[in-house]
Amino acid sequence: MSRRYYSAEFTKEDYAKFFDACTNNITQVIKKYIKLGIDANYKDGYGRTALMWAAYYDNTEIVKVLIGAGANLDSQDNYGSTALVWAATYGNKVEIAQMLIKAGASLDIQNKGGETALIMAAFYDNIEIVQLLLKAGANTKLEDKGGKTLLQYISPENMHNFIEYFPIAMQIELIELALFSKNYNTLYSIFPFIDETISQSEYNQLIRSKRLEDKLKLIFAENVSKKTLYYFSSDKEVGWVAKERYKELRSKLGRKHILSNQQVYNNWIVPSDSSLALEYKVEYLNHIKPHYGNIFKSVNDFINIVHNSEIITVTSSIDQRIGNRSHTESFEELHDLISGYRSYPEFRNEKTLRKLYYNFENNLPIDMPIILKSGSRMWIMSGNTRMDVAFQMGINPKAIVIQID
Repeated sequence: MSRRYYSAEFTKEDYAKFFDACTNNITQVIKKYIKLGIDANYKDGYGRTALMWAAYYDNTEIVKVLIGAGANLDSQDNYGSTALVWAATYGNKVEIAQMLIKAGASLDIQNKGGETALIMAAFYDNIEIVQLLLKAGANTKLEDKGGKTLLQYISPENMHNFIEYFPIAMQIELIELALFSKNYNTLYSIFPFIDETISQSEYNQLIRSKRLEDKLKLIFAENVSKKTLYYFSSDKEVGWVAKERYKELRSKLGRKHILSNQQVYNNWIVPSDSSLALEYKVEYLNHIKPHYGNIFKSVNDFINIVHNSEIITVTSSIDQRIGNRSHTESFEELHDLISGYRSYPEFRNEKTLRKLYYNFENNLPIDMPIILKSGSRMWIMSGNTRMDVAFQMGINPKAIVIQID
């Protein structure tokens, strides 16, 4: 335990108990000491207050009590970090971040590394907190001590979650940065917003200023932006691709994910251990192991790996790179597909499929699909039907990605 400072009114042991209660989520002890008049803003040897520790350990009720007791929201520890910065690190502590912001915590305080709560949330891929801070007006231009801004901290695969909250100038900067670095993942994620972001003349000038290699030209020509279609429609090399791609996507009314106004769904869950055991028995032993070898030592090994694997949001561009996907466009097409499965109609049938659509529409819990990844290759292990229904309804699914290298 770190060294604790104490005042004349309270002993060293009192402050040790007070801080320990903050880290161990013992609310009654905190309330007792607050009532006795303990200094809620006292700092330990690291310069951290009780509020910082409670925020770090995601102890929501204690944060609420400390805010009510007048704790200093902007107090900084020895490194310069605040309670809001600590809420933005390690784990998505959205409720605590909301409480601190609502109570008036400063959004843009920088620690000694120049890092703000926004930068830290981006670094740790805490998507909801980044969105929360952007909505609250956090400064997106601040640089850390190394000269890096928010844009350098957000991973390309998460960019689509944030771009709509960026100021217009920053969206243009992002497009320029992606073009300059030939960052294809970022380009894929920002295309749906291009029509709302900049004018056709600005877009044309931006594209002309870059010497696009064939691969990059093709990426531009294949995306759904009207401005991209307009720009490339007269291009001899890829103009026909742009026209055909646009025509194809417009005809697929079931694939609503090409629109920017996506349906909200936020109830993806990690499958239960019993469900994972069934996936292991049905999918892995029957379909994966015969083709890819002995990836998992046992069912328990598989379950443990799932619980420790990365969870990602699957965009339409990422989905195109996942092998063994069906990409059906409608209920009828999907029903035709599953009717050919050996599990039909005992385990999969029209009724179970309609229930899946119903669960999405009513924001009911749905198990995350499981994707296997080796190097840059990805293929679906389970949840193919769930992914198809999600994309048909304009929802980007969350999936568990197991790295098998």
